[in-house]
Amino acid sequence: MLLTVVVVVVAGTVVVVVVVAGTVVVVVVVAGTVVVVVVVAGTVVVVVVVAGTVVVVVVAGTVVVVVVVSGGTVVVVVVVVVVAGTVVVVVVAGTVVVVVVVSGGTVVVVVVVVVVAGTVVVVVVAGTVVVVVVVVVVVVGGTVSYEILSAELASFPLPDESAKAPALTETDAVPDEFTVGVNVAV
Repeated sequence: MLLTVVVVVVAGTVVVVVVVAGTVVVVVVVAGTVVVVVVVAGTVVVVVVVAGTVVVVVVAGTVVVVVVVSGGTVVVVVVVVVVAGTVVVVVVAGTVVVVVVVSGGTVVVVVVVVVVAGTVVVVVVAGTVVVVVVVVVVVVGGTVSYEILSAELASFPLPDESAKAPALTETDAVPDEFTVGVNVAV
């Protein structure tokens, strides 16, 4: 097994390159920032550490994963997958998840999920259709209860006839609301 190590120090910058059995590791340290790049079997991993924040990027074929960690907490995760001309991007930041699907250069669907204090809001946009669902989730003991507070469906653009319709009154503007309650023992 052939091992190659190269170390270069220039004006406070340290570069270390290690090559062993087809794996390449490059470490760069400059002004308190550390960058590590590992290339093995077609997969590239990049780690950047600066001021207590760590950014990890992994590229494997048509998949890219980015993770940002600050103060020991995962701040954001981004996953990008490309398959047959379709790109799927998933972003997770705290209690928010965003999914975007692009095919042929056109955004096909966007899904946003937000979780705040037991309330889950889901927004789905597909073409000219928008769906919004609000769900309250409560866990008591071993029982999970949820109630759909509202589910709204809209389609844009509105048909031409809507432009001729009379203006809505305050009573008309209040949507009919339905609720569904379900208890599930876990």
